[in-house]
Amino acid sequence: MHKFLIIGLDGATWDVLMPLIKGEKLSTLEKLVKNGSYGVLELIVPPVTGDAWLIITN
Repeated sequence: MHKFLIIGLDGATWDVLMPLIKGEKLSTLEKLVKNGSYGVLELIVPPVTGDAWLIITN
């Protein structure tokens, strides 16, 4: 069995995060991006945060 961790940054976008990572402002997140996987959560309709998290956990 493989172990994994999902970290969700509600309201954060890669357009904002990547420049901060490249500017060495988010060193821990930089390590996670380099050594793991990352992506964008598909938009749900209506775009309600609670509903989006339910999709991930089920």
